[in-house]
Amino acid sequence: MRDAEARPGKAGPPRSPRRSPIVTTSPTTGRVAADTLRAGCTARSSEYLTEIEAEAARAEREYDLLLVPGLELTYDDLDPYLAAHAVAVGCRAFVGVDEGLDASLGAARGEGAALVAAHPYRARRGRTPPRPTLLFSRDWRRLRSRVDRWELFNRDELFGWVAERGLPTVASGDFHRPEHLYGWKTLLPCAKEEAAVVAYLRSVRPAFLARFDAPYELSRAA
Repeated sequence: MRDAEARPGKAGPPRSPRRSPIVTTSPTTGRVAADTLRAGCTARSSEYLTEIEAEAARAEREYDLLLVPGLELTYDDLDPYLAAHAVAVGCRAFVGVDEGLDASLGAARGEGAALVAAHPYRARRGRTPPRPTLLFSRDWRRLRSRVDRWELFNRDELFGWVAERGLPTVASGDFHRPEHLYGWKTLLPCAKEEAAVVAYLRSVRPAFLARFDAPYELSRAA
């Protein structure tokens, strides 16, 4: 589940219009609209968890897989140094981002989630990052206590600065299509249970990263 709309995180001079989940004309109607939106999101969150529970049972029964619910906290801003995405592994409640990323990270952690800094791009001279999410690379010292793990790999993309800073890492497939099944993944030496996975990710113990290639690539290499 993704909270895809975000409110700007810092006051400043007027800039071009942003995406916003609510358009209001007065503080009163704004509060009503916000309450209505939260109620709707909470209801959808409940439906999402019901579907996940059903899929988790099927995944375990048919494939011996563990399916863990979670959220992607998507905080977008026209200023890429204010934008960031974080994955809340094991979060079972709706967490909005309308109060800012720090507040949403705190709320997700309060729900018991393990927090991962997702695709933490860093600005480089002459190159435009594929996603304008530069907050984690700029403010990593401040945010290192707010998240548990940092993506070192996203599919085949390396965020080398994360290793250079000695931050606790994971590798993710950012799965959207079947081909994303392959690439760099995270191996955890813990029980294959939701609580054990979340607890391990929240700990300071090391995660082990491995690359899994498609069968065709493996046979061609042989």
